[in-house]
Amino acid sequence: MNGKKRQRSNSTDNCDNHNGEIEKSQRTSDSETSFEDLSNELIYEIFEYLDVYHIYQGFFNLNTRYQNLCTHVNLSIEMNISSLPKTTFQNYYNQFILQHKHQIKSLHLSDIFIMDFFTSLFENISKCFQLRSLFLQRMESTCLEHLLADLSSLPNLSSLSIRVGYGSHKMTIYNQIFQLSTLKYCKISFETNVPLGSVSLSSNISNSIEHLVIIDNADLDEVKIILSCIPKIRRLSITYRHEYCLTEAVIFLMILNNSTHISIAGNLPSNKESIKEFLKNYSRNIKVLHVSSAHYSTHFDTWEQSILPYIRHLHVVDVQQTTSGLCDDTRHIYHSIYDPYISSLPQIRQRCFSHVPMSEEYLHEIFCSLRPHRKNYFKFSEESHTAKCKCYDKACRDLVQHISIEDINLFNKSSKYLPHVTELTFSKKCIVGHDEQLIDSLHRTVLLTRLTTLNMNNIYSELGILINLLRFTPNIHTLTWVHLRDTPNDLLSIQESETFRFVSKQNQIKKIIITHEYTKKMMEVLVNLCPRVQFISFGNSCRSLDATVYYLLSEIKEATRYLFALCIFRASPKWIEEWENLIKSREVFDDYSTKYVDGKYYLWWNNDC
Repeated sequence: MNGKKRQRSNSTDNCDNHNGEIEKSQRTSDSETSFEDLSNELIYEIFEYLDVYHIYQGFFNLNTRYQNLCTHVNLSIEMNISSLPKTTFQNYYNQFILQHKHQIKSLHLSDIFIMDFFTSLFENISKCFQLRSLFLQRMESTCLEHLLADLSSLPNLSSLSIRVGYGSHKMTIYNQIFQLSTLKYCKISFETNVPLGSVSLSSNISNSIEHLVIIDNADLDEVKIILSCIPKIRRLSITYRHEYCLTEAVIFLMILNNSTHISIAGNLPSNKESIKEFLKNYSRNIKVLHVSSAHYSTHFDTWEQSILPYIRHLHVVDVQQTTSGLCDDTRHIYHSIYDPYISSLPQIRQRCFSHVPMSEEYLHEIFCSLRPHRKNYFKFSEESHTAKCKCYDKACRDLVQHISIEDINLFNKSSKYLPHVTELTFSKKCIVGHDEQLIDSLHRTVLLTRLTTLNMNNIYSELGILINLLRFTPNIHTLTWVHLRDTPNDLLSIQESETFRFVSKQNQIKKIIITHEYTKKMMEVLVNLCPRVQFISFGNSCRSLDATVYYLLSEIKEATRYLFALCIFRASPKWIEEWENLIKSREVFDDYSTKYVDGKYYLWWNNDC
């Protein structure tokens, strides 16, 4: 007998294989789960990892189930609302935000129109009773006092940042803020430097403020009044908002024995009696007192003579214009106080007073503490390259989020790697003629895909560089230009290039800011390069303002189909009236709103995108 097993036919094998595939497919099908099959609890867990607007945008209008999930979601909401088209935000507000105001823990509002939905006379912010942190970029003075009164009803508010516009009463603002009993951190920025006056603040004040930042001008009498109202303060910083070169500016930095840090930078008056009165109250508690001023100040000697009777140990440092190896932090502080637009520092006189001798290194660190958050910024310049101070070497690369390039040759030679940078600034004409090396150097120094903000100078010489850079920076959303006036010689060839078309299709720039002069022609070029732009800010420019506004508003074009907001500064009432007549006569927008706040004209409308 033949013991060999008979072979199975190919047809049988094929059938078995087919049946096996069917069984495998059925098992796979049975094991697969669609998003619809997830439990409500699991979907809510997924929601915790998403931005609240993305939850609304992605799920609310899918079906009834997801709409109910969005309506009843219980989240700790951190809301950072940037600009949205008018109707889009109104729907978001009415369908979602209104039902969840009581769950908002953090609220960051930078859009002047969206702010009204939370802070106007008709919308009481006290509905956000779990709110802990509030940031308001700018609001009308008529609403500010009403808002501050409402904030007193929030039991958990610990952080507040506001910008106070023109026409607000400073004394009232301070009184209302100091009556917020739960506040720990507060930053107030005043648009106008109006004196506080000799009137005392309310004595019936109980607050917990530990860190207070004031952007304003103040004298020592006002500082004394403010300090009397914040008994738990650990850090007080007062800085004059720079408008012009401050020829009499004084930097006054005081460290108390309990580690309280008080810094004032601005046009401090040199009244001897005010200085003496201030020192009588605080000299015994002062650990270190630093005073510095430019050599051309006529009042510096008064400060020195007034302080020495109270704090006798003096350390003198004079900073000359030609001094090399100066700490980059020191340069930045002096530039920010005296004039950020000059290339060289003025000659500076520094005086450090203490009751006992202090080392030079310690006194230097004390001075650099004037800008505690300075380490998130790094400048590639000859000064920083030659800096020899130890504090220069302490800059942690993981903290740097913004770099400025002033010396392109130094940048190209640098071996630094700064992986967390999100903002890039090119100063003056540093990159002109160096675009070939620039991209390679940037690849070596930063993660280009992390960049979100780009600050350029003159489009005449840098348009080609911008286009080349945008090929590698897909996440840039904010672009700032200083000058958008002169037309590049090779503009036509740039616009017709394959690179221009590629970048125009791919880049995600949504916000454009023009700080100085421009022309309608170059505005058109920029808008065509960035066709997904949503917001444009610009001011008056010789013979170009009206033509540019007419171009942007007369009709909706392919390049402006996503645009829904403008901010125009230094606009006259006559121009504004003509623009609004243009909008009405052309019927460009179905629904729009306008505001005129602190010299700026804002326009917000709905688009169909």
